[in-house]
Amino acid sequence: MDFQNPQTRQKILLGILLAGGLGYLGYEYAYKPRSAEIAALETRLTELENQNRTARILTEENGEADVERRLEAYREQLLQVEGLIPSGEELPDLLDAISTEAQRTGVDLSLIQPVGASADEFYTRRTYDLAVVGSYHQIGEFLTRIGSLPRIITPTGLSLTVVEEETRSGDPRLEAKFAIETYVLPDLTMVEDSVEAQ
Repeated sequence: MDFQNPQTRQKILLGILLAGGLGYLGYEYAYKPRSAEIAALETRLTELENQNRTARILTEENGEADVERRLEAYREQLLQVEGLIPSGEELPDLLDAISTEAQRTGVDLSLIQPVGASADEFYTRRTYDLAVVGSYHQIGEFLTRIGSLPRIITPTGLSLTVVEEETRSGDPRLEAKFAIETYVLPDLTMVEDSVEAQ
């Protein structure tokens, strides 16, 4: 190659300028944006690592105590719910409480008969047919009192019929027929058997 030749020098100079121009374009439009993106990602990664480190420290300091506190609150709520639903052994006490409320309100309890039970996943629903005789206000007070017992009792399907038109008090004597639903915790042996069967 003859470097003395002006055409050769011109070609070499043009090649150097072309290579420099391509290098500049590659730097400006490929390397520089990519480098800025990598720097931004590294900054974001550092921020996330700092946030995770802070969260870990807070969790280690307060996490166990907070979890224990919440767990204890859930246990208390569970005990309150279980207090509203009797076990099978407590059911006679509940029926005695209904009889006691009938005596307190002055109604005559003429029928209390089990109708059936249906098992759900967490409890058994028991239904009883009831009939009481008394004045309108006595029956209303009786329903209020059994609905206010510490256990869950739901009266349903109330029907009233007149038994005696005139009484000494002037109020007619009525017979109220209705059903009550109450909930009983399932027998633990039945629950254990169903869990083992699964």
